[in-house]
Amino acid sequence: MQQWEVDVPLFEYKGKTLAGTAVAGELRAKSRSDLERLLRRKKIMISNVNKKPSQLKFRIGSGVPRIEISRFTRQFATMIGAGLPMVQCLDILSKQMESAELRRIIGQVKESVSSGSTLAEGLAKHKKIFDDLFVNMVEAGEVGGALDTILIRLANYREKADALIRKVRGALIYPSVIVVVAVSVTFVMLTWIVPVFAKMFAGLGAELPTPTQVVLAISGFLQRNVGKILMAIVMLWKDEKYEALYEYGTDRNKTAISKEKFVQKMKHGSGGLASSWETLQDVDARIKSPTLVYVTAKIGHRAKHGGTVKFRTETYEMKLEKGIWKTDLSKLMKAR
Repeated sequence: MQQWEVDVPLFEYKGKTLAGTAVAGELRAKSRSDLERLLRRKKIMISNVNKKPSQLKFRIGSGVPRIEISRFTRQFATMIGAGLPMVQCLDILSKQMESAELRRIIGQVKESVSSGSTLAEGLAKHKKIFDDLFVNMVEAGEVGGALDTILIRLANYREKADALIRKVRGALIYPSVIVVVAVSVTFVMLTWIVPVFAKMFAGLGAELPTPTQVVLAISGFLQRNVGKILMAIVMLWKDEKYEALYEYGTDRNKTAISKEKFVQKMKHGSGGLASSWETLQDVDARIKSPTLVYVTAKIGHRAKHGGTVKFRTETYEMKLEKGIWKTDLSKLMKAR
């Protein structure tokens, strides 16, 4: 599954130390005021600050290669078996792993363990990295006092599984390339080459066999809708990308709100829209971008003198402005 994460802003700064030496560099901070506070602690007087454009980092799956998780498991098992304290092991591994994402996660696990949680509880907070088997095995090892043995078995299992996955992927590369090339060639022929023969056949005036007519019909459809087909492919990719952003966003990123939480906000009137409706049912959120959502819902209004509630289905455009989802009622979309 695809995931997107938003970086903490990166600032470029120039300044001078108390001794008058010119310094320059880059530093991440939540805001300009936070940056100034950090630099004051370093006794640097700022002369110029520029914020670099924020970027979206794209990663596939969990963002951590399987081999990195296996390597972590093997090294962790070795350290635990050597008698090192668990927190010290996690601290060392959080600085040594190649994957920045895995280093960050190991650091969070270390903080959880330091605060009194078990290792299994710390790992369970990162389901995308450590699956249920991994967590349950670690929990069994902690309870039984055989954590080093369990970690060694997990490392052996993961290394064998990784080797099998590499073999399967290697075996699938050739047929995958063949399929992609075949589909691409067929698409090009049906879209641009077959129409040339269609004009020749039309000039002959003879009745064509049924298979030939079917091929010409498919070719005509592709030629008329090639732009729409390509656009649909792009839109499917974008929808998957933004769904992933909303599903996996962090609390620090206000635009990364889960679809379920978004719908819940609408139903409880805290999203800046539902509070003006007397009745709201069947809310559905269609995410288009990190700051743009189309909300479809059944809206009910009671008659002035009582009576039953009459519902109508409408779709509203909602934009994120300063951390609050706001609705432009002039952008009322057509009902379903």
